[in-house]
Amino acid sequence: AAAAAAAVVVDITASGGATLETASDYVAAGAARVAMATALLYDGIHAFNDLDRLDTLSRVNSTLRTAGVLKAGKTQTQHYYDFRQAWSDPALAMDLVRHLLRAVADFAQVDLVCGVPLGGIPWATAVATYLRKPLLLLRAEAKSTHGGQQHLLHGRYQPGQRVLLVEDVVTSGGSAEQAVQQLQRHAQLQVVGVACVLARQPTRMQVSVPVAAAFTLAELQWPLPATPRRRPPPRPLLDRLQRLLAARPARLCWAADVADPAVFLRVLESIGSQLCVLKLHADTALGVPALARLAEYRQRYGFMLMLDHKFADIDSTVQAQLRYWTQQLGGVAPDFVTCHLVAGPASVDALWAAGQGATGVVLVASMSSTRHRDGLLISQARALALTHPGVCGLVTQEDCGSEHIVHWVPGLRLDNLPALGGQRYRQPPAWATVRIMGRAIHTAADPAALLSKL
Repeated sequence: AAAAAAAVVVDITASGGATLETASDYVAAGAARVAMATALLYDGIHAFNDLDRLDTLSRVNSTLRTAGVLKAGKTQTQHYYDFRQAWSDPALAMDLVRHLLRAVADFAQVDLVCGVPLGGIPWATAVATYLRKPLLLLRAEAKSTHGGQQHLLHGRYQPGQRVLLVEDVVTSGGSAEQAVQQLQRHAQLQVVGVACVLARQPTRMQVSVPVAAAFTLAELQWPLPATPRRRPPPRPLLDRLQRLLAARPARLCWAADVADPAVFLRVLESIGSQLCVLKLHADTALGVPALARLAEYRQRYGFMLMLDHKFADIDSTVQAQLRYWTQQLGGVAPDFVTCHLVAGPASVDALWAAGQGATGVVLVASMSSTRHRDGLLISQARALALTHPGVCGLVTQEDCGSEHIVHWVPGLRLDNLPALGGQRYRQPPAWATVRIMGRAIHTAADPAALLSKL
């Protein structure tokens, strides 16, 4: 895209339509926009997947729509959307923030973020935090301080800086335009545009700067299926897993983090016939002799295999890593691998391609370690779990709100032992699809008897 912009600018410059300095600025702006869009559109092509968008639209209509009076024109409507209520549902709020960030990608070279009071402030806070940009707080009315000064804007800024305004709902654009004028006149800031969650009437807004919206009213009012199409694409690996889970009531994934091959083989022989998934950290546990018998035990007991490497790199690297660890496992390709989203969905695509459909990807949404939770990451992982053919569920500590997502839940015990090594323990929740247990299994005197209690 930057190269295409450069080619256009060269043509403009050659025809005398712009100076070389202007051309350079244009190319720089284009490159900055591409870089920003690349960073923001974390979900890659899946960001625009119809399933994900329909899911969000359905939840907005079911939880935020009510009858009300529009501020613009004081007219009554049956389609009043109160996005302030979205923050009472953190999962929905994070999904909406993710869609809002795509609208923000229309604006490059932003120095500051400011919310239109009052509804736009929480959305601006989320956008500023994600973009790592300073946040300005704009008051609806100036307030006198103890020194007698009138303050309308709070935060550090310099005249001439580029600021992005964020609003929850834009109807006529009156509130947004008032904020634009206040920032330009009061602070001499350059307002590059307005990003909003909902634009009710995109063609009728009276705003002097560009407006980009996550959703439009027409989109929200479009007839949605009675049951939104949230079912993921067919996944044969998950069909096989579901059959195992139905046949083996413990629904156990054993995290075999043991260094002693003798202990590993003893426990495997004890619980193999009840085991659904064997999870290995092949780079930290077990020796080659134990791994050499892995294919034998896998065939004998019929469990599935997860390589818990938590891949997190560019596509070519994760593919090379998967090939290497498959060799280390005696050439046995794992049924599942775990993956962080830090490198974006391209790493998911790469792992799915490298496994040639025989290895599914389980995304790490939230772990059992203490103080590990990122609402936006959980939202992104959830969207991919609903739409990507290679994603076979989420490692999660919370219910992701869909029966079509396999919840792999770690950090489980049947006793009440305290946290150990930074890990939190708890009883298996009812919504857990697969129960991941490690030390509780291989330190038990009778692992098979323990499984009968699950």
